[in-house]
Amino acid sequence: MKVSICCVTYNHEKYITETLKGFLMQSFDEEWEIVICDDASADGTGHILEEYKKKYPDRINLIRNTVNIGANANIIQAISFCKGEYIAFCEGDDYWTDPLKLKKQAAILDAEPNCSILWTNYQVRKDDVIEKERFNVPFENNLYKIDLNNIFEPYISLTLTTMVRSSALDPNMIKIVKSLTDNAIYVMALSSGYGYHMNEYMGVYRYHPGGAHSLQSKFKKSISNYLHYKDIIRVFPSVKKLERFKKMKEGEFINTYLYFFTEKGIRFFNSDTKAFLKVFFSVDTLRLALRILKKPFKSLNVLRKGKFL
Repeated sequence: MKVSICCVTYNHEKYITETLKGFLMQSFDEEWEIVICDDASADGTGHILEEYKKKYPDRINLIRNTVNIGANANIIQAISFCKGEYIAFCEGDDYWTDPLKLKKQAAILDAEPNCSILWTNYQVRKDDVIEKERFNVPFENNLYKIDLNNIFEPYISLTLTTMVRSSALDPNMIKIVKSLTDNAIYVMALSSGYGYHMNEYMGVYRYHPGGAHSLQSKFKKSISNYLHYKDIIRVFPSVKKLERFKKMKEGEFINTYLYFFTEKGIRFFNSDTKAFLKVFFSVDTLRLALRILKKPFKSLNVLRKGKFL
């Protein structure tokens, strides 16, 4: 099997048909499959998936969870079913627009064995408005090389555009990562090679009320990013020695405090408070307190910038 398309779904009834059409329009001569793991959707997602499975039984491998196991367990499960040498990711609320996406990305991975992961340009859809994201990076021959020294600066990498070499996804690492987010997958892949961002528009990222991340509050995004960076630094030896990852983690840590106390809409004594307590009772909070005590007058300016002293 050359390529596995890895798709996780949960209550994507409104969007999954467009996602599936983007998969099925792919023009790719080598062997490929679509692996879909639906996490016990409560809407009509499962029915739509079953109908497509009947139409394309040799193309689609459908796994429907009878109980909700959560996003992290579901993506781990989906990856475990993928047989392809390469895995292309796309969640059930996003979609592809280029019928040659698999062909183009697989060709690069075939030609460059040290390349472990690829991304592309994408468009953003809010309701019926679709706009192209602009990518101000130094492309060379329509490629921008990415490694652990420049990934996330700027943040141009989204899951729906990703194709990764399966051998770069270490099963042992997957087991110990607390949350197998897109960032963890990227870092895992870049720990064994380099990546490219391709200067071609191949998919659409959708903003909608049920989106897992796109419409979250700044507080929730910051605490999620902080915990993910903390986990990445803990798990991956290649990252522990890189100061830039520590700074990114510390910046999100400071922002967690700032947004919790200043962002409108934060409600105390609910899930926001529970999430905040994960930060408050941490070694990083103790370190922050000690640094503030050491340089109290400088601290206000530093906190505004989201950095440690």
